[in-house]
Amino acid sequence: MGNVNLAFLTSKFRRVRQFSSTVHRLLSFALFLGLGNGVWALLFNLYLRQVGYRQDFIGDLNFVMSIASAVTAPLAGLLSNRLGRRTLLVIGAVLEMAAQLGTLWVVRPEALVVMMLIKGIAFPVWIVSFNPLLAEHSRLEERVAVFSAANMIWLGSAMASSVVGGWLPALLAAAGWAPNPEGVAAYRLAATIGNALYLPAVLCLLALPGEAEARREKEVGLPVLPLPSGVVGILAFFLLISVLFGLAYGVFFPFANLYFKEHLGAAPGVVGLIMGAGQAAGVVGMSQSPALARRLGKVRAVTVAQLTALPFLVGLALTDQLWVGCLCFVARYMIWNLGSSIFDAFQMEAVPDRLRALLNSLAGLPSGVGFNLAWALGAALGGRLIVHYGYPAIVLAAVAFALPGATLYFFRFRHGTGLPASSG
Repeated sequence: MGNVNLAFLTSKFRRVRQFSSTVHRLLSFALFLGLGNGVWALLFNLYLRQVGYRQDFIGDLNFVMSIASAVTAPLAGLLSNRLGRRTLLVIGAVLEMAAQLGTLWVVRPEALVVMMLIKGIAFPVWIVSFNPLLAEHSRLEERVAVFSAANMIWLGSAMASSVVGGWLPALLAAAGWAPNPEGVAAYRLAATIGNALYLPAVLCLLALPGEAEARREKEVGLPVLPLPSGVVGILAFFLLISVLFGLAYGVFFPFANLYFKEHLGAAPGVVGLIMGAGQAAGVVGMSQSPALARRLGKVRAVTVAQLTALPFLVGLALTDQLWVGCLCFVARYMIWNLGSSIFDAFQMEAVPDRLRALLNSLAGLPSGVGFNLAWALGAALGGRLIVHYGYPAIVLAAVAFALPGATLYFFRFRHGTGLPASSG
């Protein structure tokens, strides 16, 4: 078994080495951004609860952030073609780092709203350009592998930072840098340390080559309008799917750390381990994405992964045992992520190159207008469901939104997109 695993890892490493230098630098960016974001994402809600804010206000902050992302995404898509992908990646990453730092050092509600507004603007500025840049610098036959590698690196780095971040407040308190391992000071300092890892991510972007490659300019420089025949329907349907998945994600995932801490009684360090275990399982799932896509085809692979993950969400909603909740969460994370990279690759192949940023800005997961508007509504709804009905209600709501999204996706795209540029 050890030799099999070693051979598997060796083959994966050899495949990654064959990617272009630009893809390598983008994967390094994903690594450090995942590290920088992971600690903040784990601790921010716990920090807000210690400051004294209720879950409905936390949901409202996510609403503000997601609305800002939704409004910004179309403009980011247009600017991506005009200013260049790399420029947008640098601007967005720097703004996001600054905004996250601000959220940790202000406590007034109006100031927190402003910081989350800036974070919401920053996120689509970089994410809208990331997937198109990966697609433009990868060959068709390796594209699923490239997107799988990017998502695996993102999740793997987030996993590491979640595990470390869960115990970092206690370590800071033990070292005398904070009076209480679950106090405001410990959470604030730990998340600030994690946020500093955005700096090497930005340095990776600055090392990217210029964007004057003839192949890319020839295609991306073409005007977006008029749209080719049939593309409007493709954009509209991807938008619908992104709305349903955005509602499913938004109603539960902003509160996942609170779910384990306040509903199932996990300590902050254990919450970090659970989040990390879920992300590690996601990496395992993504490592199998290329094989699943080859076996079933892109659309069937995505649908199988999405539908198979839903019973584990139901189990998470119904249990009051921490170990059962942990198993359900980890299993759901692994299975769902089997299909996420395949979905990204199929979406980027569904339209001509010059329309990729437009599609990503409208219906990308998680970059698009549809996803972010739905996430905003889901987060606001989730906070209120928790206050009035308890934590299990948000998990069941996530199932109710995800099920029609997965079903509609399959029936619309099971025969491909119908466009000459589509593949899958």
